Amino acid sequence: MKSKFPILIILVILSIMVLGCISNVQNLKQKWSKIHSLEALAIYKIGNKTYTSKILFIKPNKVLKEDINGKNITNAIVIINNTEYIVNNGEKFTLNATKDDISAVDPFITILDNINIFRFVRSRNNLTLIPKNPELPEYIVKLNGDLPKKITVIQQNQTLAVVNYVKMKLNINKNINASIVDYITSTQLKPAQKYTITVNGTTVFFYYSPLCPHCEAIMPFMKNLTREYKSVKFDFCNVYNCSGECRQVMKKYNVMFVPTVVVFEKNNTTVIVGSRDIKNKLKVILNET
Repeated sequence: MKSKFPILIILVILSIMVLGCISNVQNLKQKWSKIHSLEALAIYKIGNKTYTSKILFIKPNKVLKEDINGKNITNAIVIINNTEYIVNNGEKFTLNATKDDISAVDPFITILDNINIFRFVRSRNNLTLIPKNPELPEYIVKLNGDLPKKITVIQQNQTLAVVNYVKMKLNINKNINASIVDYITSTQLKPAQKYTITVNGTTVFFYYSPLCPHCEAIMPFMKNLTREYKSVKFDFCNVYNCSGECRQVMKKYNVMFVPTVVVFEKNNTTVIVGSRDIKNKLKVILNET
């Protein structure tokens, strides 16, 4: 009769390894939950667009993100409390901000701000964060020690974004709160220029952010409308890089959230806020024109 001891030894070793993995994951989760601020330099790839950004983040609601090209800042996002400031070409625009807007700035910020909604699964230097809500994205984290080196955001088997972190500092001693506040009060920023709104026929201005998951979700619907309603003019307005007319409509009709649609008809203008209402109401309006 063969001895059962080798099998028992193997089972004990496997149990120790599993418990060790669980312990490592729990330790990492605890460390991340204690992060109260960070400073990072990261390279973002969203769709066909690649750009580099500097990030400052203070829990729970302060963010500064600067998109840079060489030594020049091309765009910036500043979020303080419940207000989001978008800076483009030295001009400043204001939106209302929610917790989702803060999370949308960067995937690691999303994780830090919502750490308890994920189940952590670790395999060597890779960490998979699976949300309790299956409708939310998964995050595949390639680790460098205890910090993310690369985060891939996946939803419904599609890659939404890939972020490579070049540098990262945690729990910074310097007063980055002052850095964020000083940025939006800078005298170098000027108010948005005024433009003339010229609309011929029915025109739809669709305001979106490339970092907004609700905007991404409704984008196919909006693109289908451009094919279905060929007589209607559609302007897709990226709030981080608006054209002159998009900016003026945004200011005049107090666009404060994304996604938002502003519909110009012959004798009427309608503002629709949120992906659900856009899906439910926009086609009804277009069918009546």
